[in-house]
Amino acid sequence: MNEETTKLNLVENPIDNSTDLTIQNPRKRRIGKKEPPLSKKKRAEPNAAKPEYFFTNELRKVKPYYFIYQTYAKERWINMTIYGLFEKEFNDRLPSHYLNCIKKGLITVNGCQVSPDYIIKNSDLIENRIHRHEPPVLASSIEIVQQTDDLLVISKPSSLPVHPTGRYRHLTAINILKYEMGFEELHAVNRIDRLTSGLVLLALNKSKASTMMKQMQDRAVEKSYLARVKGKFPFDRIECNEPIKTASHKVGVNIVSSDGKPSSTVFTFISFNGITSLVKCEPKTGRTHQIRVHLQYLGFPIANDPLYCSSAWDDSLKDGAISQEVCKDVINRVTNQVFADEKPVDEEFEGCEGCLNERMDPTPEQLSIWLHALTYKSKDWQYETKYPSWAEDGWDGDKELEERFWKHGGLWDGIAPGTLTSS
Repeated sequence: MNEETTKLNLVENPIDNSTDLTIQNPRKRRIGKKEPPLSKKKRAEPNAAKPEYFFTNELRKVKPYYFIYQTYAKERWINMTIYGLFEKEFNDRLPSHYLNCIKKGLITVNGCQVSPDYIIKNSDLIENRIHRHEPPVLASSIEIVQQTDDLLVISKPSSLPVHPTGRYRHLTAINILKYEMGFEELHAVNRIDRLTSGLVLLALNKSKASTMMKQMQDRAVEKSYLARVKGKFPFDRIECNEPIKTASHKVGVNIVSSDGKPSSTVFTFISFNGITSLVKCEPKTGRTHQIRVHLQYLGFPIANDPLYCSSAWDDSLKDGAISQEVCKDVINRVTNQVFADEKPVDEEFEGCEGCLNERMDPTPEQLSIWLHALTYKSKDWQYETKYPSWAEDGWDGDKELEERFWKHGGLWDGIAPGTLTSS
């Protein structure tokens, strides 16, 4: 392999055939040699090209582009093999894809090609060179709720991640605000799930971010959300204090478990329309998927949640908390039901598997859940968004749930988002 560049022989880009196929490597680091970490600015240099957004079928998309995914080894990765890491924690592609990439030198450690059984060490820089196809998001615009000299408050549409993560980089609130509205420096004070809509606080400088994040950590900020749940919520008010843990980092599934982290959410019944209930949710802690997991635990999951209202859980939660014995089986079933498959690729294939795997556009229903961040307030400030349409009086958009969603076990029309086309 050339020490300065890596050549990728990719199948023809269906959108733009003129793309430069050369990806510049960042600074080489000798395996096992302790060197100062690369700065964030230095690591960003190979990925500095401006995105090309376009719109179709009520969706915002970005043209595929070449990208070097870079991350330093997390504590839980240390002593895992490089192949074991990708097999266990990354679900974008089949394990065979990652094995092929390691063998071809597209996945490297400290800028060097390694064998699949290389043991990850502290401070290792792991890179994955890919032709990136980001999944589309809804074309809904980002609403600016308020702007001051050091804070931007927005209402984020569902489907849009707050910041770059996983499969998303340019199709995120922070990067859309950067490239379309000119906000060069944004620091997320709070983060809400990709499928959740509502308030996001973005500091315009590090000092403001530090101040507000400390308020969050000290639990000096009161938060309220709205959720629409399956059935008639039977409690006027109930506080759920069940601990939560991550059951699968790869799929992003969280569960109530006795060995989880302390978690607390207060739920207040608002209304029932004969099919679903509107519930006010006040999280006192900030665990991943906390509101969704606690509602599932209580037996009233968010009515259109493809993950926690999935029939893949069947009787696993009949006693409230999932047992360790069936956890792995449930995760496998959830993965198979909720996440679309991809075509297996021969080991000798040299092209871009993203180009090979042509996928159906998701529908708007597949890109949102009925969970909305409504208000955030401290003793010094308060911000609030408008109610989402599904929380308004007289709304009846849940009538199609039985036939189109619940009947299919938690998949709209029985189809997973991003399902491969028949071609």
